[in-house]
Amino acid sequence: MKLNNKYIIGTHIMFYEIDMVGEHIDSIINAVQDIDNPENVTVKLLLNKSEYFERINIEQLTDKPLHPRTLPDGSLNPVAFSEPYSISYTMSIEEMNDINDRADGAEILTLNAPKFDGSGLIISADLIKAGANIPLGIFGLAAEDTAFMYSCLQVLGNNYKQFIIKNILKVHNRQHPKKRRYALDMVEEQESTQRIKGDWYNKLRDMNKENLNIAFNNPQGKFLTYNDFIKEL
Repeated sequence: MKLNNKYIIGTHIMFYEIDMVGEHIDSIINAVQDIDNPENVTVKLLLNKSEYFERINIEQLTDKPLHPRTLPDGSLNPVAFSEPYSISYTMSIEEMNDINDRADGAEILTLNAPKFDGSGLIISADLIKAGANIPLGIFGLAAEDTAFMYSCLQVLGNNYKQFIIKNILKVHNRQHPKKRRYALDMVEEQESTQRIKGDWYNKLRDMNKENLNIAFNNPQGKFLTYNDFIKEL
């Protein structure tokens, strides 16, 4: 397959995700291996060791425990499938490819309203030029994908079009056992990697939800700021 356009694959990597970089690069190679002109793809990685919210513990090397998918008697473990975002299961590239190899062609669907999942999105430069972006009122690492989704709909309105390939599996390993490593005081056994971010994350998320409502539903409102967040800690 030959690409007619140029693409940039950008990834923001926090220090507690550093052990996942190898798998991420493998996934990129897996995605472009059948492209005839790979020079049209540029990969940008931003390694962030900021300790504004969480401190680095260089001695922490323990993988996060995950709930087993099955119980000793062979039955499904209901706890493993009760996580509201995704099951506690990490899928390999080989397993994903095996499933996708069974697809007979690509079943492409068109959405008239944005639907993002936070794990990967291809956007055009023209969309950014038209004004779609993350509002400045959204700060930190929470709700930025939702904010951009709302911005796209606000800019394009009824002209919005999003294409998805329904019968091709895209894996988002939210519960990867190496996702929350090296974060100080984050080694307790918890229900999932998503729930060990600390109370600071919940405060930040809730404030950004308020700012989302102001940005898109109440433009006369007053945005909460990073200083408001610090006062809450």
